[in-house]
Amino acid sequence: MAIIPCPECKQSVSDRAATCPHCGVALTPGARAAAMGAASVAPAAWASSPSGAEEVVWEGGASPRLLAREIPAAFWAVVVPPLAFWLLPQVLHYVGGLRHELRGAIAEQRSTIGLVVIVAVVLFSLSRLARVAVAYARLRGMRYRLTNQRLTVESGLFSKRVDDIDLRTLQDVTLEQSAMERLLSVGRLVIVSADHSRPRLVLIGIRDPRDVRERVRATAYQASQRQIFTRAT
Repeated sequence: MAIIPCPECKQSVSDRAATCPHCGVALTPGARAAAMGAASVAPAAWASSPSGAEEVVWEGGASPRLLAREIPAAFWAVVVPPLAFWLLPQVLHYVGGLRHELRGAIAEQRSTIGLVVIVAVVLFSLSRLARVAVAYARLRGMRYRLTNQRLTVESGLFSKRVDDIDLRTLQDVTLEQSAMERLLSVGRLVIVSADHSRPRLVLIGIRDPRDVRERVRATAYQASQRQIFTRAT
């Protein structure tokens, strides 16, 4: 399987896909052939700009696929409340029947116990849902842009932070993938540069991370006058 640029939106897409997952355009055999032809010459043209102007090489964001890591939290938030409401009366009835002298105490405190359990379950469910919401907001706020001069990382949903790395200062690009991320076809790129303000940046949720890593390396190679990547010692 090869990665080619979509002829419509220019995003990376598999050459086996019938339609582009980003814009939905149908990938006919002719379109695939044209895109593969463009992809074959893309590495040499990524950072080349006849006019010397800044040109966008790649844009992307953190993939929502990473929300799959929050499935357990969402599962507990949905399943625990009805399960607790169903089990609570049975548990109280069972405990009250263990000893005769407990029946009166359980009967008197049943409403209070039930209220406490309900509040605890609701708070637990809200905390799980809040975790999923925070993860989603974090992903929505992550945006990346690679040009032939710099790599820009934008983070934050309400308050924003924008970091720029001059590609001439880039020293290393490392791809990291957990087992879950490999299943989701996403990864993290660790960017190391000579920029003292942000010497290390992590780009999370990158789709087709190997392709993006090669784009960053090839563009930095062109921007740095074809100097070899070296890590500062």
